[in-house]
Amino acid sequence: SQTYANLCKVMGTIKFPEEQNTKVSPFRKTLLNRCQKEFFREKSDEENIKKSIDELALKTDIPEDEKTAKMEELLYQRSKLKKKMLGNINFIGELLQPRHALLQNYPDSGE
Repeated sequence: SQTYANLCKVMGTIKFPEEQNTKVSPFRKTLLNRCQKEFFREKSDEENIKKSIDELALKTDIPEDEKTAKMEELLYQRSKLKKKMLGNINFIGELLQPRHALLQNYPDSGE
């Protein structure tokens, strides 16, 4: 995530002719919007997986070995999703560190 944050820092400093008079670069705005959308999508996916796990636990009409295999698959999907979420959180954390000027002075960044 640090590598991507460094890349975004460089990309955020490049000025294109059409952005000369804008306060916030389109790259910064797009990056923040993308991070926000990804966070909410992952949150929704996490809720769907949890719901599927709960529903599967209540089912009694399928063989136990099939139920176990499906439960393992859902737990694996949840584990992958959590790793992705943590990666995105680390990425955002790298962007917000003081050495990254990418998000500094961005009106919606809370600073």
